[in-house]
Amino acid sequence: MIRLTHIVLSLIISASTHALAVEPNVDWKLTDIDGNHHEPFEEKSTRGLVLIFISTDCPIANGYQPLIQRLASDYRKDGMRIFMIHSSPRLSIEEARKHAIEFGISTPVVIDTDQSIARRVGATVTPQAFVFVPNQTHLVYQGRIDNMYAGYGKKRKVATTHDLADALESVVAGRPIKNAETIAVGCFISYAE
Repeated sequence: MIRLTHIVLSLIISASTHALAVEPNVDWKLTDIDGNHHEPFEEKSTRGLVLIFISTDCPIANGYQPLIQRLASDYRKDGMRIFMIHSSPRLSIEEARKHAIEFGISTPVVIDTDQSIARRVGATVTPQAFVFVPNQTHLVYQGRIDNMYAGYGKKRKVATTHDLADALESVVAGRPIKNAETIAVGCFISYAE
């Protein structure tokens, strides 16, 4: 019951967050669970940075992993850099590694133990995606992966919109994103006080 309350609350919070403004992306520095340091916008080939918030125990986020990994593979050649972000102060590197193996996560995984990344972008649920492009001081997309979930516990047989893929395609093509903000449905990110 507590978990369901958190999820419902997260949907309300997500629905009330409409501004895409966040700190500039010029100094994104990420360290993954293997100790590798990443500065995506230092690479000239990077056309976009995608942060996707996940958790080890969210069935919705875990269910999206095959699609997310396919998108990461498909768009890597186009300069899109996708990172999985665990925003949990209690998650160990060993638990994150086990989770990555179990769900076939091949993209870099970052543990946001102080939740600074989540706070910086305003993440509220898992899964939730945030897309940045070079030389921008704001997000170009934030929200769901697709519309497979109409609400918590309301799963469609098939997604009818592919919001993250459409956003990535727009970035690669240099076009504005038609639907730059969508409401992500998933498991609530619990922030430490």
